[in-house]
Amino acid sequence: MPPETDPQRRRLAKDPRTPPPQPRAGEDRGHLRFRGPFPSRLDSHALGRLIPVLIAGLLLILTAVPWPVRPPRDGTPAVRPTDAAAVAALHTRIAEINRRLEAGGFHWVAGVTGISHLDRQQFRRLLGARVPPGELARFARLTADATPLPDLPSCWDWREQIRALQGAPDQGSCGSCWAFSAAGAMEGLAGIYTGQILDLSEQHVLDCNEEAYDCAGGWMTAAYRLWRDWGAVREAELPYAAEDGRECQTQGLTPVVSLADWEAVSAHRTALQQALLGGPIAVAMHAYDDFQHYERGIYWHAGSDAINHAVLLVGWDDHRQAWIIRNSWGTDWGDAGYAYVGYDCCRLGTYAHRIVWNEAHPLRLVHEPLPPLSDVDAPIEIRILATTPGGALSEAELVLHFEAGEEVGSVPMAPEEGDRFAARFSAALPALPLGSALRYEIEARSAAGVASALPAGDDSVFQSRMLRLVYTTDFAAPGGWTAEPPGGGAAGGWAW
Repeated sequence: MPPETDPQRRRLAKDPRTPPPQPRAGEDRGHLRFRGPFPSRLDSHALGRLIPVLIAGLLLILTAVPWPVRPPRDGTPAVRPTDAAAVAALHTRIAEINRRLEAGGFHWVAGVTGISHLDRQQFRRLLGARVPPGELARFARLTADATPLPDLPSCWDWREQIRALQGAPDQGSCGSCWAFSAAGAMEGLAGIYTGQILDLSEQHVLDCNEEAYDCAGGWMTAAYRLWRDWGAVREAELPYAAEDGRECQTQGLTPVVSLADWEAVSAHRTALQQALLGGPIAVAMHAYDDFQHYERGIYWHAGSDAINHAVLLVGWDDHRQAWIIRNSWGTDWGDAGYAYVGYDCCRLGTYAHRIVWNEAHPLRLVHEPLPPLSDVDAPIEIRILATTPGGALSEAELVLHFEAGEEVGSVPMAPEEGDRFAARFSAALPALPLGSALRYEIEARSAAGVASALPAGDDSVFQSRMLRLVYTTDFAAPGGWTAEPPGGGAAGGWAW
């Protein structure tokens, strides 16, 4: 695959860290000519002149490569400390941050990242989230129109479920975080509901958004408006250049995906988590100066400063009490471009929107198969989570097909709690006698009439059985594990 079309390599084309081709014997390089290897013998004069040169070169290498340096994408030269004092100053600053974090009982670690070399002004150029007028009033009118899901998962991470999120992008020195977070949300939905691995053009958003947002800042809804009215195009058709003032190009570009609308999501934790069940969400936050050096752990910073940065929300972890975000500062920041940010920190999740798709797509169905059942007197309840980016779950149809003992049938699954984008459906089957086998599958049809099924595949079904627990033990004994031989006593297990 050519580099300009490979989404994993598209950011590397202009990387000055790539070593230049080495000269060949006899090749001209300006006024110098490389004439092959050095003579095998050096006189004392030549050696005396060569040693200081070698020492100087070695010092230059040692002071120039302690950390990765990303090139700015606005044409300015990369900033790189060139002396030992600058290197020492950076490491002293990182050490001081870590001492403060340890003394304060924080649970994250600062380190030398791909943007640690930037001074404060250069770093703040990356923070391009600019909240437009009217957004505060729009969210103040936000009301809940759905029953929240009472038993949300304790952990959710879209990185483990779709390949579309594996590479964290790099916005360069342009304040285009708002375009990257919006593109990440669209790419995520495409991966979830169509299986496509899309790499959308952020430069198209910079060039063509109606609000004239650019590297000086912008807002995610400008990207959504462009994709609603015109559509989104692939990165390969309009590669990212981190440049402003370019003419909006439409000739020869082919939209590959579009959206119907976008809806505000409350910044309340459970509302954001429920919205995340349907796909990643572009959100805003305040990025403090020490966020530049985040390496790992659960980031936390006290304060409620104004929004200045946009990221992609991809999950949560209640055990860590943290959100999982994907940043747009390259893979040499954080954990390959990702970070844990503590709940109620940095105003993360403020002014979040979810994308409403107008594409015909299947529902996404999530279900944990039933374990062996033991209560022969209770009805059997089967529940499933269904999500859609189309916002029309109330019009979807879900049917449970089952074979229980000698009975075969189908029953509709009714929505329980949730909203138009994520809801749980359930169906109840009569109690079964001991030893009965249960086989079942779920068939779904979206509001657009697109069918899907769970389990996927023609021959697979979920299976369970009514069993009676007769005995349980971990076989622990002071002298080791022991178990009675057959006929010598029950050690544990299920029976019917």
